[in-house]
Amino acid sequence: MFAAKPWLLNHCAGARLRALVGVLLSACVFSVAVAAPPIKLSGAMVSGGDAVNMAINSTSTHVVFRADRETDGVVELYSVPIGGGVIQKLSGTMVTGGNVQSFNISPDGLTVAFVADRVTNEQHELWMAPINGSVPTPVALSGPVVAGVNPAYQWAPNSGRVVFATQKTVGVTELYSIGTAMGGPLVTLSGTLVSGGDVATIFQISPDSTRVVFRADKDTDGVDELYSAPIATANATTKLSGPLVVGGNVNFGFLISPDSTRVVFLADKETNGVEELYSAPIATANAALKISGPLVPSGSALSGFLISPDGVNVVFRAIKDSTLSELYSAPIATADATTKVSGALVMIGGVVFPGFQISADSARVVFSAAKDTAGVTELHSAPIATANATTKISGTLVSGGDVVTGFQISANSARVVFIADKDSDGVDELYSAPIATADSATKISGPLVPGGILHSFRISADGTRVVFHASKDTT
Repeated sequence: MFAAKPWLLNHCAGARLRALVGVLLSACVFSVAVAAPPIKLSGAMVSGGDAVNMAINSTSTHVVFRADRETDGVVELYSVPIGGGVIQKLSGTMVTGGNVQSFNISPDGLTVAFVADRVTNEQHELWMAPINGSVPTPVALSGPVVAGVNPAYQWAPNSGRVVFATQKTVGVTELYSIGTAMGGPLVTLSGTLVSGGDVATIFQISPDSTRVVFRADKDTDGVDELYSAPIATANATTKLSGPLVVGGNVNFGFLISPDSTRVVFLADKETNGVEELYSAPIATANAALKISGPLVPSGSALSGFLISPDGVNVVFRAIKDSTLSELYSAPIATADATTKVSGALVMIGGVVFPGFQISADSARVVFSAAKDTAGVTELHSAPIATANATTKISGTLVSGGDVVTGFQISANSARVVFIADKDSDGVDELYSAPIATADSATKISGPLVPGGILHSFRISADGTRVVFHASKDTT
């Protein structure tokens, strides 16, 4: 696991570039400033040693990396100042056969949590160490766990606690929270589980760091329901999903609103096998509202919904009015008040999964859909709460052309950048378009060499530049 930002490897998107970077980093970790020679951060490696992966902390002061730099085959955890300096081993002394499995830097950039079998081989426990290496022995967070089970863990956004799911009893996954001040005390968030019950390892911490939301078959074995718990209080769970129909379950996909007040989730709560979309107050039992509205027979709300950045609306795909996958928005706290934002679709059309995004200003939705021509994916924009007001921003495509899923909206919500074989069938090029203007897309990748491929791109944080990876000049 990597820190929240910035992720060098994950930001180098595109399979070929990821592979290339992975090869480069398998040898050593380097730092380089503009117009300056690179600095080797990982230091001397034992014969056969490799730097496995790395992350930069949020304050840009340190690089943390895993490497078998001292003993070939023994992966340990290190930290080094980003401009070079003394390398600190964060993982301490390892048991014979032990390795660091993963790590995650705290949002404030000061502390590293990591999983390692450092005391007992194959017993993967959760540990914590200051990023500057000021404590020679890491602090135990999870304590003893079942051998062979890797904890799933997250930092609270305020860096004050770590929440993790693991097995302390064979076959029973439970949810825990621990303060990061000297590693304690440990709190069991999931409370008492029914015989055979488990907590799912997918859970979320609210943006205000006060509560944890999780799925579990806590009350009835085999029936997954949705719960919320205060992040630092044991055995104080609230069931958010309320009663479910016989055979019903809460889907694994759920989201917490940006203001930490509500949780949106999918469940076949009223009709077995029919998933609908619900919203519930984050700390109130039996108060879930159905926000997806009525569905046609055999219809359902679909995975991949989003909450707008302002927390006001939920945008979701559903087979709701026809047999097609269409795009809707709904107020997050109002039942049955949906708006179809995708407008009319051609027969055999549909909104592509997961092809929609909400602009940062929460004003518009951009989505990929076969809307006007069956089998032809184009890019559209619509006001987030207005029906039948779509704008096709990809413009006219050459015969056989399509927009590639994976577009991006600039941070200032002004433009959309996308890849499409818009001018030549089979030749993907890079375009930029105003978010609310039809037929104004501009090709920004320039000409590609015959056979050239455009792999991936990123928009700068200020929205002024686009960096892209392509075989543009040479195949």
